[in-house]
Amino acid sequence: MPKKMGVNSKAEVARSRKNAAEAEQKDRQTREKEEQYWREAEGPKSKAAKKREEDAEKKAENAAKKAEAKRLAEEEERELEKALKKPDKKVSRVSAPVPKVTEAELIRRREEEQAALAKKAEESKKKQTRMAAEEEYERMVLVSNTNRDDSIIDARTVDEALAKMSVADNLPVDRHPEKRLKASFKAYEEVEMPRLKEEKPGLTHTQYKDLIWKMWKKSPDNPLNQGLGAGLISVWLSGFLLIALSFYGTLLLSPSLHNPYFPRESSTAPRITIFTALPSSSSSFDSQAIHSWLALSSQVKVVLFTQHNNNNSSLTDTFGSRLLLDSTVDFTFLGTPFLHSMLARTEAYASDIAVLIDPQTLLFPDFISALNHAHHELDRDWLLVSSSVNIPRFPFHWDQTGRFWRQYNGKRVRFGELQKMISLRSLQSNSSEGSNMIMAWNNVDSPLHCGVLPPFLYQRGTHNQWIVNEALSCKRRFVFDATSTISSVSIGNAEKKFDTRNWEYIGNSHLGKLYGSLSKSYALPKLLKCNKRYILVTASDGFRTREKISACISRSKSRSLKLEPVKKDQAVSPLKLPYDLESLLPLVADNNRTIVLSVAGFSYKDMLMSWVCRARRLAVPNFLVCALDDETYQFAILQGLPVFFDPYAPKNISFNDCHFGSKCFQRVTKVKSRTVLKILKMGYNVLLSDVDVYWFRNPLPLLHSFGPSVLVAQSDEYNTTVPINRPRRLNSGFYFARSDEPTIAAMEKVVKHAATSGLSEQPSFYDTLCGEGGVHRVGNDRCVEPETNLTVHFLDRDLFPNGAYRDIWLKEDVRGECEKNHCYVLHNNWISGRLKKLERQMMKGLWDYDASMRMCV
Repeated sequence: MPKKMGVNSKAEVARSRKNAAEAEQKDRQTREKEEQYWREAEGPKSKAAKKREEDAEKKAENAAKKAEAKRLAEEEERELEKALKKPDKKVSRVSAPVPKVTEAELIRRREEEQAALAKKAEESKKKQTRMAAEEEYERMVLVSNTNRDDSIIDARTVDEALAKMSVADNLPVDRHPEKRLKASFKAYEEVEMPRLKEEKPGLTHTQYKDLIWKMWKKSPDNPLNQGLGAGLISVWLSGFLLIALSFYGTLLLSPSLHNPYFPRESSTAPRITIFTALPSSSSSFDSQAIHSWLALSSQVKVVLFTQHNNNNSSLTDTFGSRLLLDSTVDFTFLGTPFLHSMLARTEAYASDIAVLIDPQTLLFPDFISALNHAHHELDRDWLLVSSSVNIPRFPFHWDQTGRFWRQYNGKRVRFGELQKMISLRSLQSNSSEGSNMIMAWNNVDSPLHCGVLPPFLYQRGTHNQWIVNEALSCKRRFVFDATSTISSVSIGNAEKKFDTRNWEYIGNSHLGKLYGSLSKSYALPKLLKCNKRYILVTASDGFRTREKISACISRSKSRSLKLEPVKKDQAVSPLKLPYDLESLLPLVADNNRTIVLSVAGFSYKDMLMSWVCRARRLAVPNFLVCALDDETYQFAILQGLPVFFDPYAPKNISFNDCHFGSKCFQRVTKVKSRTVLKILKMGYNVLLSDVDVYWFRNPLPLLHSFGPSVLVAQSDEYNTTVPINRPRRLNSGFYFARSDEPTIAAMEKVVKHAATSGLSEQPSFYDTLCGEGGVHRVGNDRCVEPETNLTVHFLDRDLFPNGAYRDIWLKEDVRGECEKNHCYVLHNNWISGRLKKLERQMMKGLWDYDASMRMCV
């Protein structure tokens, strides 16, 4: 007979450990169900978000396992220590006798334990039922109004609704159940596999899959089993959907009658910013294009790039805050904007989609529909292109409300009629060649292509095709043609523009051949609309896909964008402006018949552009450039400068060694005085400024104040204790001469003296006007030439400092020092060498041109 003993402590510990593990497993299952509920409520997540969550769950699970292993190890160590601990010999073994337990007592205890376990299980079951009921109650009470939430069920047919109510509610709707069988089974397997593993643990993966397949054959989620059930449900659901649609239609009836043109906007409509540049003569600009853009959606804003905002302020008065004027982009001297400057400026505006469009292009509602489709359906960066139909004159106009197009007899024009007219016109025109292209792209902060955009002139050809080719070869964005789905009209005559500005088109063609991959040919994917649904078609699609859409294409008479490859070796006409010096002067001179002249060779082209950018920023547009070589002339044309070439300029000008005192410098400076004299004789005042003179303020108002028969020049004296009109201290790199008889006569003497001198023109200026040794000096800041009675005034060095005065170039903050002294200009002279001069001006922050981007900064 077994010995009567007390309660087994090890069994009790094991039992409590088992109970704790079961409770922990139940808690984990409850948490998993709750998390699954919230995951389903949140909807599908992106792959990146799912991966982050899975990584976090794995980390938490590993941490829990480590903690549990550590706890068990510590508990086991405690038990071992307790077992190995020696008993105290002094303690009497009979001092605490073990009570005897009868067999009846053991039976009673076992029954009490079983009753307690049953009671605990019953309470757990009731708690679980109560939690489920509470969750159901919360779902009923906290349910939100989903009348406008299209993420719940968005179906046009009964089959689509049934498909979205099944387990695979995220699967694409297909009328053929055989085609969605595989995807439906995969969704069913993902749901049933965890449940089977819990109910029947210990089986192999193949056995689980076999069980799921047997269950799948009889499951109502199987599309092949939905024939009979769907028939009964379809009748009921069709009636319900018809009632709901009729009620929804009555709600939309009033807005649709009020404005039948434009689609209803959703709460997730993207923000769209349309960018364009006004033509040089805004007086001929027709604002009906802007009307058509702003009428598309309340989410549309328009940014107009202009040279002068004040001249176009009436547009903001007409269109309000949704129209912005921006005058920070670069323009040519004739008012043509630079495309690379415009695209760089688009990044400054917060928008979901950016659109670049010609200012005379009209847009219609299907443009917004195509953008919404691309914004919501494409999961990567994209570039949409579309070609407009060219019409010399649009036969309709906006009514007073700004909501409808009307004929001139007052009859309203339906959108369908506009589409028919555009379709007929497209068959008669060559608009598909890309001359009037619309470009739209998402992720505005990301560039459209790899590399640098050349300084193309906007609306002067080549650049649209160039950007599309570069974007395709870069493969950073998905580029597709939406010409057949977007209705747009370009008003005007492109051939007339080419006849009047052909050199601008030739310049763009030059740039297209020099840079990029225009010699390659690409086939763009096309966005088509068949049966009111958008589809993307590529050249790699199979025969069956092309066969399905062929009927749709023939019905819609699909248009497409043609991108013709350019032959690199094809000859291009040489760049030449149709203006000489005589014809340029009236174009650039201000109201006082004054021009600012600068003379430069190719070695100083970057410093020339920094000087030009500074003049533009100070709103000094009346500058003129004299090119000493053909390279500088070509470069200046591509940069949009008013430039002329001096055929008598010296040849073989050194690139790096044409600094002060060199033979090259002596030959180049004599060109300046000859050119100034020529312009003075044509009746224009001249401010000559070298490109190494940095302007802080516009000095022309001050220089005009000295009156006639006064030549104003900068002093080259750096010593602060001596007169500024000391011998040969007249700086011929910055002076102002009026077109009057004394000045012209004195300049003729200077040019004649310089022609026979072996030095530069600077000593000739002083020796002729102030006399050798300064015999004609008057006071500390003037000279008077006795024969012509011309006064030479030396400018205040605090306002017009030279490169050595007060060591300003050695200051830590040169700009701050000059602004504190109210300087007008600062000459970067008294330093030998082109590279040293460039380095000093750049390092001190007096540089306004980005040579890599060919753009003012």
